[in-house]
Amino acid sequence: MPASYLLLIALLAFLLSVYSLRYSVVSKFFKRLVVFFYSLWFVLFVTHVSSDYFTGEGINDAVVYHLRYGLGGAGYWEYVAPVSILIFAFFLFFAFIYKMLSGCASSFRVAPLLSFMSLLAAFLFNPGAWDLARLKSGEQNVAAAGDYPIFVADGWKMIAGLFGLVEVARADSDFYDSYQIAELIPSSSKGTKNLVFIYLESLERTYFNESLFPGLVDNLKEIEGNSVHFTNIVQLDGTGWTIGGMTASLCGIPLVAPSHHNSMSGMSTFLKGATCLGDVLSKQGYELNYMAGAKLSFAGKGKFFSGHGFNKVEGLEELGPKLLDASYISTWGLYDDTLLDLLFQRYLSLSQTGRKFALFSLTLDTHAPRGHAARSCEDKLYGDGKNQILNAVKCTDLLVSQFVEKIEASPYSENTVIVLMSDHLAMYNTAYDILESAERRNFFAIYDPSKKEAKKIDKLGSTLDVAPTLLPFIGFHGRLGLGRNLLDNVEAEIKVVHRNLRFWDDDIMSFWEFPALGGEVSVDWEEEKAVINGQVIRIPAMLEIRPDFSTTLRFLFDQTGGYPRFVGHINNLDPQSRFVLFDRCRTIHDIDSRAPTKGFCVLAGGKSLPNKIKVIDKIFDFSESEFRQLIGVDSKQL
Repeated sequence: MPASYLLLIALLAFLLSVYSLRYSVVSKFFKRLVVFFYSLWFVLFVTHVSSDYFTGEGINDAVVYHLRYGLGGAGYWEYVAPVSILIFAFFLFFAFIYKMLSGCASSFRVAPLLSFMSLLAAFLFNPGAWDLARLKSGEQNVAAAGDYPIFVADGWKMIAGLFGLVEVARADSDFYDSYQIAELIPSSSKGTKNLVFIYLESLERTYFNESLFPGLVDNLKEIEGNSVHFTNIVQLDGTGWTIGGMTASLCGIPLVAPSHHNSMSGMSTFLKGATCLGDVLSKQGYELNYMAGAKLSFAGKGKFFSGHGFNKVEGLEELGPKLLDASYISTWGLYDDTLLDLLFQRYLSLSQTGRKFALFSLTLDTHAPRGHAARSCEDKLYGDGKNQILNAVKCTDLLVSQFVEKIEASPYSENTVIVLMSDHLAMYNTAYDILESAERRNFFAIYDPSKKEAKKIDKLGSTLDVAPTLLPFIGFHGRLGLGRNLLDNVEAEIKVVHRNLRFWDDDIMSFWEFPALGGEVSVDWEEEKAVINGQVIRIPAMLEIRPDFSTTLRFLFDQTGGYPRFVGHINNLDPQSRFVLFDRCRTIHDIDSRAPTKGFCVLAGGKSLPNKIKVIDKIFDFSESEFRQLIGVDSKQL
C-alpha cells in the first residue's frame, strides 16, 4: 500500500478518535492518558513525514545514523522551510487537541469505544510505526518503491517483530564464512597504477535512462561507453547515505551504528577494527588524499579517512581558504567546478612526485532536495530549466567529464585509473517521482584512459563489491570484507551476503572496537576527554562492561537540564553487567544522592553491585589496579 494512503487513513482515524473522545464521558486521568498516546502518534506521524522529505523512504537507516551521530556540518539552510513548517505543525497540533478536548461531553455511550478503536487504527496505519517495524525487523528495503506491506503476512510479521511477538529467522551462514580480511597481492608484471576515485553525490544510474531523462548525462554516458561499467549495483541496508556508501565501497561492510544515541561522535576513531582499501593501499606505499567540498565533521567522514591510511584529508575548512571568491560556496560547501579544479591541481602535483597515489573526492552539487548548479553552468540548463536537480545533474555531468578529459590530456594518464560511482541512490529531490518510476541502480564505472575498454557487466552486485572489483585495474588481486570481484564467478557468494546481511549487525558493530579493559585510565575535564587503555573518548560518557568484559560506550551530549542523564542506560543493563560513568558530580548526584553537587565524579556499579563514587580532580589518572578496584574486578578475571 502506498505510504500516501497510509498517511490519509491514519490521519482520518486519528481525527475520528479525537472527535469521539470529545463527546465521551471519561475521567480527566483517562483523557490525559489518551492525550499522551495522541502525542506519541503525532511524533511518529510527523517524524515519518519529515524523514520522507529527506530520504523518500520515511525513517530509514540513514535517518537513524544521523540522529545518533549528529548533524554537524550539514547544509541546514536548505531545510529552513520544512523545519519551520514542522515547528508550526507542533503548535497547531497541541492547540487542536486542547480545543477539542475542552469542549462538551455527552452521554453518547459508544463514543469511548469508538475513540479507542479509532486510535488503535490510527497507530496501525501510521507509516512511522511501519518504519520502526521495518528497522526492527531488518527489512529496510520493503518500502523501496514507496509501498508498505499492510494486510499481508510479511507486514504483520514485521509489526509483531517490533514488539518481540515473532522470532525472526536466523542467518544460514556465519559472518566470518563471508567476511574476508583485506590483503593485496600485486598481480601485474607491468606494475601498479594510480587511482582517481570520485563519488558522485546521489548521481545514480537511473539518470542514464534515456526514456526518462533524454540527453541528461551524455558526457558520462560517453565515458561509460569506454569503460568497464556495472549496471546491476543495488543498494543494501547500511549503504544508502554518503558515509554508508563510502564505508561499503572502501571497507566491504555496511555502516552499522551502535543502537544508543550519539555513540560514534564521542569516539576518536571510526571503525578502527575494519581493514579498508585505504589501509591496504597505504601498506603498499600509496600516498592517499581525500579532497571534498563539505565539512569533514559531517557524519564522521574526517575521522573515517584519517583513520584508514589517508595521508591528507581536506574538506571545506581546509579548501575554503584557497578560493579566489570566499563567498562562492553553497549551503553544503564548495561547488563542483571549484572542487574539480583543485582536484586536478592535486592530481598533477601527486603525479609529478613519481610516487604511487590514490586521490579520492566527493561532488556536492547534486545533493537533494534541489541541487546547486555551479556558476559555470548558468547557461547550460536541462530542458526548460525548471527542475533544479536535473540542472545540477547536467552540470556535474559536464564538469566531471571535463575533469576526466584533463587527466586524459595530461602526460600521466597512461598510469591512471579513474573510478566514478554514485555514493548512494538519490534521496527525495525534485525529480524523485521520475526516478521512482524505474528500476533504480547505482552508477559504477572503471575507466582506464590507456585502454578505453568497453565492457558491460550485468551481474548482481552492491557497493560492497566496489573495492575488490577495482583492484585488478590498478595491478592487484585480493578480496576485501564482504565484497567480491564482480568480474569473477561469485553470484552465489553475493546472494549469501545479501540474504544474511541484516543478521550480522553485532558482528559488524564489533569493528568499532570499544576500549578494552586493562591499562591506565586518564580523565581530562579541561578537554572533556578520557583515555581508556589508549583509546580516546569524549566525556561525559558511560562505559558498559558486559559479563565477558567486552565493553560498549554510551554518550548523551544533547541532554540538558536537571534530568538524570544515563539513568535509562543504567536501568537497561544486563543483571550481570556493570558500568563506569564519567560525569560532573551534580549529574551523578541525581543518580546517587551520596555524590556531592560540585566537581567531577566517577560512578561505578551494576544491578547486582553496590555503587561506588569517586570524586576526582579536573585532571586525574587511575592506575590499572585502581581502576580494577573501582569496577570490582581483578587481574585474573581480565
